[in-house]
Amino acid sequence: MKNNKIDVVVTWVNGKDPAWLKERSKYLSLKESNSEKYFRDWDTLRYLFRGFEKFMPWINKIHFVTWGHLPYWMNTDSEKLHIVKHSDFFENTNHLPVFNLTL
Repeated sequence: MKNNKIDVVVTWVNGKDPAWLKERSKYLSLKESNSEKYFRDWDTLRYLFRGFEKFMPWINKIHFVTWGHLPYWMNTDSEKLHIVKHSDFFENTNHLPVFNLTL
């Protein structure tokens, strides 16, 4: 596998970010499935990245999809990390904001 490069996509949201919570609250009545449990931080993201580094060194890029916020501990200088905001890949900004967990 060392010669076969692959990309990984990780989606993440900081469910405690005041700006994100304010934006989300504008749309809560429209989204019945937006339970708090889906946005709770279990503090496992850093272990996921450590696992990529230790057990999957053949990864080419990690595309980190986020509303715009980043974990405080994230090394944004990594050559493998590509940070993608929701607004970066929605051509029609009328489709934003997005609170769907399956994007």
